[in-house]
Amino acid sequence: MDAKMPHKWPHNKLPSLLECSNLMKRCIRSGFNRSPFRLRRQLLKLFAQLMIVFALFTLSIRSKDIRDAYQAKKYAKITGRLDIISSIYFSQSKSFDADTVVILFNAHRDFINADVSIRCFANSATNSSGALATIRYSSWASYNCKWNTYIAECTTLPNMILLRIATYDSKSRSHEPRLVEIPFKHDVKMKNDVVSCVSPLFFFERWQMLFAFVEVYRFFGVSKQSIYVGSILTNIMRILQKYEEHGSVELIPWTMLLYDGPLDGDDPNRELSWRNQETAMNECFFRYKESASFILFLDVDEILIPTSSSYFNDFRVLTEGTAIASFTFEKFYTKTLTNIIPSSYSLSKLLLGSTLDPFMKGEGKSIVIPSKVSSMWIHWPPKKSIAEGYHHVNLNSTNNFFFHPRYWQYVFRNPRTTMQPLFDERSETLRLRQRLAWSKLVEVEKSFIDFVKAEDLLDIYSKLDVAIIYDSMFEACFTSVIDQQLEARRDYCPTSTECYIPRIYGVECTVAQSSFQVNELKNRVIYTIARKTFKNVNNGCFHV
Repeated sequence: MDAKMPHKWPHNKLPSLLECSNLMKRCIRSGFNRSPFRLRRQLLKLFAQLMIVFALFTLSIRSKDIRDAYQAKKYAKITGRLDIISSIYFSQSKSFDADTVVILFNAHRDFINADVSIRCFANSATNSSGALATIRYSSWASYNCKWNTYIAECTTLPNMILLRIATYDSKSRSHEPRLVEIPFKHDVKMKNDVVSCVSPLFFFERWQMLFAFVEVYRFFGVSKQSIYVGSILTNIMRILQKYEEHGSVELIPWTMLLYDGPLDGDDPNRELSWRNQETAMNECFFRYKESASFILFLDVDEILIPTSSSYFNDFRVLTEGTAIASFTFEKFYTKTLTNIIPSSYSLSKLLLGSTLDPFMKGEGKSIVIPSKVSSMWIHWPPKKSIAEGYHHVNLNSTNNFFFHPRYWQYVFRNPRTTMQPLFDERSETLRLRQRLAWSKLVEVEKSFIDFVKAEDLLDIYSKLDVAIIYDSMFEACFTSVIDQQLEARRDYCPTSTECYIPRIYGVECTVAQSSFQVNELKNRVIYTIARKTFKNVNNGCFHV
């Protein structure tokens, strides 16, 4: 057949086998063999595209599963645990509606953004009620620590005898059917001019500082010193308990949150700054919010000596007719020389013989007018918690200042000379204040001696420890662990529970104890404290 001849035959004439074979070869030569790899490339490209589409589709489904699982795990971590620390019921209040209950609790710092609501259910002898709680930070969301202190406020009903809560997850629209009973206490009703809230003591052994602290504040008119205690040497505690019997001191057991998981697990105690101090200060604040005219927030090594006969007179002069809601005095860091033997200890010389550390300056804790403030941080009230039209002020040393015995030198006999003073303006301010306070501090010391004798405490007092054990361990830990971590990591949560302190057998220690109620619900666990007390042990202090 001619190559130019069209490939068709008359309908009445079929091609021979040879003609068909030749035609097939020509088709192959003129068709597929024209570009032998083009079609293969196109098919491979199409196949690859189909595989990519399939892979992306599969990955999107799988990624959604992974993302949902991650979000669920994260949500459970944020909302899966609440620790109710304290609940305070206000039947009447200048700051809240009548029959309001304030619940202090610890939870993850993102809990407030997780769309979990709390509802309060109250019962009296004749009535019942339910109300949605308003939830807020006591101060602000912590950057360093993953756990925070929260405040929940509920309106209840008169003469409440039973308080329970339920939780509701808005995202999953899941309501916990079980109600959890919350123990509560009433706010303090008895009028107090000045109250102090003292941050938690742990592994405490520096009795020289503590008794100066308690006696100075008692002498100058603090009607109630609320001291939070985690662990303390037992003989010191026995003397403190005598002060408590007289009503000038109250001792509050303060423990860590319950955790029985692995050491490298999500222990909330490692994510609450300074042993949950903020929660302790807020509990004290709310208990005395209605009864106290002024509340001091203090560490046990911060001593303020009033310029007049009492704190109340000083504070009233500073704030009367002003828009001051809270104020802070400057803090003078001092080098302190003291005798370690109880029989030679001098309370007045501890303060009168101190000299200034010129390189350290700072602000002391705050004094607040509780009716003008709605919550506390560790050092001062958050700006948003101060009543409208009022403010916080920092007062300089011309008004007054805190003695802050920070650097201690212990001796076994009374030195003939004191530490050499410096000669600068601040040192002169310190010495002038010491001279003006001299006669008052001598009276304070006499008051302490009379108290020890009158309460038949001489035997216990003489047995107070002369060895300084725990302070040196914590100083080493703070220097080598906590301070270095704070410098290296902005997200490091500072707390003394990071310090390993060995048990010391033969050392009598009084430790706080809490009995916890564990309420396991569908979506979370709610811990409440059923009972708090103190226990004496003979094998040293430990983290509680």
